[in-house]
Amino acid sequence: MSSPNADPSENRRPISSRNHNWAQRLARSLVKKGISANRISLTSLLFAAVGCVALWLSADVSLRWQPSLYVGAALCCQLRLLCNLMDGMVAMESSVKTPTGALWNEIPDRFSDILFFVGVGFAANDMTLALVLSVLAVLLSYVREFGHGVDGTMDYVGPMAKPQRMALTTFALLLASLVGALPVLKTMSVTSSDVLSFSLWVMVFGCVVTLIRRLKRLVDRVSR
Repeated sequence: MSSPNADPSENRRPISSRNHNWAQRLARSLVKKGISANRISLTSLLFAAVGCVALWLSADVSLRWQPSLYVGAALCCQLRLLCNLMDGMVAMESSVKTPTGALWNEIPDRFSDILFFVGVGFAANDMTLALVLSVLAVLLSYVREFGHGVDGTMDYVGPMAKPQRMALTTFALLLASLVGALPVLKTMSVTSSDVLSFSLWVMVFGCVVTLIRRLKRLVDRVSR
């Protein structure tokens, strides 16, 4: 069991970019401007919604600017991750803790996951797979939080934790934009929707493996 006086930073998601100078300067700048961590969390949800709309529009294969929509959605993925990085750093930098802080940290994330995967489901014409992935993503966060409630440990083990899911989604969207934009790739039998559908399958498989790993590690911890 963790100590009640344990440093909360010990249970933060391990992100190497948190130690970069640009990230620390940006966090300090946001604090100076009075932008709260909760507002940043809400902004991450906004980027997810914009990405979802872009992918919904991209389902119309007749659109000339379909590749641009993929790129825009990929940018939204990365901006969502930037918000996820900044909300925690701003909270630590400002030393401000609100009663609803934990809710703002988690709830927008869950809806953001669902919005992005539903968007990819629209673009890939595979909504069933997107909904399965959405359920798995929520289950992964539930097991992590449940484990935290049991023994104070936040388990972020992969191979398909949130950063990996968003990285793969970003890569798939950029690849799909190339498939749709380059004439040489248009002659191939692979379409943009094929690329996105394949990425959904990879994430579903990875999430199942991650779920099994987290459950096993939780059982091992509580059985000691």
